[in-house]
Amino acid sequence: MMYAAELDFPAPPTPADLLAGVRAQVNKITNRAALLDSYRRESLGRLATSLDRTDYETVAMDLAYGLRWLELNEEEVPGRPALELLDGMADE
Repeated sequence: MMYAAELDFPAPPTPADLLAGVRAQVNKITNRAALLDSYRRESLGRLATSLDRTDYETVAMDLAYGLRWLELNEEEVPGRPALELLDGMADE
C-alpha cells in the first residue's frame, strides 16, 4: 500500500525557469514585426482560455516579450539604450 506522502510529485517550475523557457523561444525572433505577430497569437490563445489569468506563466510571457522588444530596439537603433525609451512613458 502506498501512502500519499510516499508519492514523488515533480516540483512546479519556478518563475525564473518559466521566464527562461519563454525567453529561449522569443530570442529566436529577429525583428519587431515578427515579435508583435507572435505576441498577438499568444495573447489571442490566452484570451480564448481565460480572460483574467495572472499566473506566473502569463507574467513570464509578458516579461519575455517586453525584454525582447527592448533588445530588438537596441539592435535596430544603435547607440540608443532601450531604457531611454522608458523615460517619460508614465506621462503618456
